[in-house]
Amino acid sequence: MAKVTCAFSGITFAVEHFPANFHSREACHPTFLLSASSLIKYYSIWQEGKLTETESYLLFLATLKGTGLVDWRVPAKRTEQTASLVANYMSTLFDISTKIVGIKHPSFSVPNIAITHDTRTLDNIKYWLRTWNESYTDFILGLKNDELRSKIARREAALEKLIKSPQIPPAKYAQLLAAWASEAGAFPESITTLEDGSTIKLTDYWQQIIVRCYKTESILGVPEKDIRELLEHCEDNIDGGSIFSHHLFATLEEGISRLKSFFGIDSFTSFSAENPGFRILDISPNSTGQAANIEAVNLAIMVDAAPTVLPLRANFASDFLYLKAKTKWDLAQKYITSTSLAASAATANKESTKL
Repeated sequence: MAKVTCAFSGITFAVEHFPANFHSREACHPTFLLSASSLIKYYSIWQEGKLTETESYLLFLATLKGTGLVDWRVPAKRTEQTASLVANYMSTLFDISTKIVGIKHPSFSVPNIAITHDTRTLDNIKYWLRTWNESYTDFILGLKNDELRSKIARREAALEKLIKSPQIPPAKYAQLLAAWASEAGAFPESITTLEDGSTIKLTDYWQQIIVRCYKTESILGVPEKDIRELLEHCEDNIDGGSIFSHHLFATLEEGISRLKSFFGIDSFTSFSAENPGFRILDISPNSTGQAANIEAVNLAIMVDAAPTVLPLRANFASDFLYLKAKTKWDLAQKYITSTSLAASAATANKESTKL
């Protein structure tokens, strides 16, 4: 019975039917001849704990060889730490090997490693695997960036064509502008909760805001702070020198202007004896004693400009004018009610303090 020293693993095993011994790397253990699919099958068996220490060692080295990235100058050498290395890095090895094997893209480059007298104990395996994984990650990110750049370029070409066509109203390309902004500005994919309690991806919500900025009726219900937050993100993350960013920033600014105009916040612009250019508003500090913020001031202005009686559709020339007055009325009543409740609570608190 012949004795064979494996050219890759360094283990010695017996072979029948020939009397010669092989110790000069003339042969290898049959494990190294298994296909990639067979190795995956035995990996599942390893995960179930059904392979011996030697079998696990052979599977580990065969998977390394299967990557095609290892130069075996000498056989590997088993030490007291080998079993621990195999147990710790088997899953990582299979994960990265299944990713990189078969990639033939010209820009995909993964460094080769060499099994030498200095590295044959596999003590550096964690660094090899980390390097391969980093190369793979860089390659995938590069592909994504190239794809994103191409996608943005296609959107910009379509947008530029529409923007330079004066007969096409901006609202017609609102969706395309919103999609471009989402990609160019890397809108977050995180989930946000709206004022009505519903949830939505922030990127989807911000795209909706951009589209809604084109019509006064549509922008109603969008808090001004949300539009300003979106505008600030775009100014920080999108180059302001392009025709597309100019339209985007102008759209958001116009949305804020439409929102204010609808609620009468910008309506006090003509001066007269009746309208000297200012209003005295009853705005109290909040519960912490801090002065009211801009939103509170705007709300007080809106309440001051709201109808004093419930609007009726018959008294207005169009649905839009009626909707405008009715919305002001509803918000004013809500504000008055909440203010009254807060005042009552404050009075009750004072009375209880006296007691």
